[in-house]
Amino acid sequence: MNEKRSITELAATKFASLVSEWKFREPLIQEEKWMTRLSFLHDIGIAIEIEIDWRELEVFVLLVRLEHGSLPGGYYVSNGRVCRKHLVNVLREQGWIALNRRERRRKSASRTLEAFEESIERARTLVLDHVAQIVSRADVIFGAGE
Repeated sequence: MNEKRSITELAATKFASLVSEWKFREPLIQEEKWMTRLSFLHDIGIAIEIEIDWRELEVFVLLVRLEHGSLPGGYYVSNGRVCRKHLVNVLREQGWIALNRRERRRKSASRTLEAFEESIERARTLVLDHVAQIVSRADVIFGAGE
């Protein structure tokens, strides 16, 4: 679908500063029927994933614990350890931000480029506001016991 390609390209462009300024690698793009995932891997053992959910018509940001420099085999758990966490949950856990209210979602579930642009921009702002903490504190995001 051409619209999916446009939205995926937009997301890659919006998050390009992860590569140019923060030393993440060019995104790995995984396309599935209901979801497209852009994974920006970093040599410190963590990745930032931008997940475009075509069913929910929304964009999610996850942090990923890499296994030997690669994406883990499982989705939330791999080899008995948590391997993915939603960024908003990490922000709460680490006390980096107080998210007392639920993020406002679009009022309509329209599948337009404009609606996805809004979601991508919200995700971009959240990531860029906290990328310095993510990179400098990557070791505490996935504690030793997880």
